[in-house]
Amino acid sequence: MQILGKLTQLLHNVLHFNPLSLPFTTTTNPSQIQLQTPHIKTHCFFTIKTQLPSHSYPSHNSEHLSVTQAKLRWENTLSTAASLYPLYVTVGGIVACFKPSAFAWFVERGPSSYSFSLGLIMLAMGLTLELKNLLNLFTQRNLSILFGCVAQYTIMPIFAMVISKTLGLSQSLSVGLILLGCCPGDAASTVVTFIARGDVLLSTVMMVCTTLGAVILTPLLTMVRAGTYVPVDAIGLSISTLQA
Repeated sequence: MQILGKLTQLLHNVLHFNPLSLPFTTTTNPSQIQLQTPHIKTHCFFTIKTQLPSHSYPSHNSEHLSVTQAKLRWENTLSTAASLYPLYVTVGGIVACFKPSAFAWFVERGPSSYSFSLGLIMLAMGLTLELKNLLNLFTQRNLSILFGCVAQYTIMPIFAMVISKTLGLSQSLSVGLILLGCCPGDAASTVVTFIARGDVLLSTVMMVCTTLGAVILTPLLTMVRAGTYVPVDAIGLSISTLQA
């Protein structure tokens, strides 16, 4: 009867056996994995042998870490080079004052050299922006763009006129300063914003909007502000601005 009971229990365990629920027991050989059935009170056990590959695979984590570190070093180098923009301007101004012929090649190739330089600067600034941020700016911060454009064509012309009156500048200097105050933003303002860790996207969009508005607003404001000094052809100035 005992033998029959043990056989019945063994048959029940075999029929309800689930290999996935068994613990793994490693052997002395790392290429073998052994499954044992401790709940079966017999000397039977199941063994699964697998042959592991002899070659080793490269670690993807180490490669990803090295690429990330190289990228961070490259970004830090470019950020440091960009932060030295005031130094470039200062050195360039000093060299231009003492040796103007050093930049003669740039002037001789104008205006193509000017357009190429501005395009290169704007391309570099554009690489720091993302399309989703641009869409968010137009949908969520449109009042900021409007305020910036209005301030561009109100505060700057008024300040230019006040400075010219306060300092008692000559007629030619006053007209030049007022004309400068009526002009839109340029690429240099975006570069300075980038160096100051400001909102480069907002600065770029404002520059684009004020540049488009300059076709009408710059001649009109120049005629109103500087018209008291010299006669201003607003239509001709508008056409030349559009061609530029």
